[in-house]
Amino acid sequence: MSDTPVKPKRSWMVRLLIVFGILMLAGIAASVGMFLAWTDWETVTAEGAAAAIIEARAVAGAGPPYIEIRSEKDVVVHRELEPLAPAPLAAVRVLVWASDDSKLVRVKLPSWFLRAKASMSFGLDSFTSELSSDLSGYPSITLDDLKKRGPGLYVDYAFPDGHILLWGEGKSGD
Repeated sequence: MSDTPVKPKRSWMVRLLIVFGILMLAGIAASVGMFLAWTDWETVTAEGAAAAIIEARAVAGAGPPYIEIRSEKDVVVHRELEPLAPAPLAAVRVLVWASDDSKLVRVKLPSWFLRAKASMSFGLDSFTSELSSDLSGYPSITLDDLKKRGPGLYVDYAFPDGHILLWGEGKSGD
């Protein structure tokens, strides 16, 4: 007989750590895959960016933007643009032109993703609350506000180094 104590088997702990590691890697891979599928980056000339902005405005629909950025400190939300019965929101699209890098970025965020982010405890609202001292003068806009507005142009803002367009797309691709 040996006087060495018998160690309990810990194989369940190793298996649990392996499963946890695999799930974590799968989550990271899925996040990267979604980001790549929803985002398009390209290098374009100023003329190419201007054409993309005109095209995006045409897709977003005519009319004034829901959120008007008059200056860095003057932002107005046009709640009068909220229809009584808005069409369902399928996605939110973003187009950003950065002239210093000649980069044009297009992003399409499906409404299910936005709903999931808005319902998470550490989502868009908690991030903006961290910046609340910088954003204290700006009106608060939530996903519910965008749903009330429905599909259409949300933001059309040109600044010295680029341009930002943000619009909602309806279920039929409006």
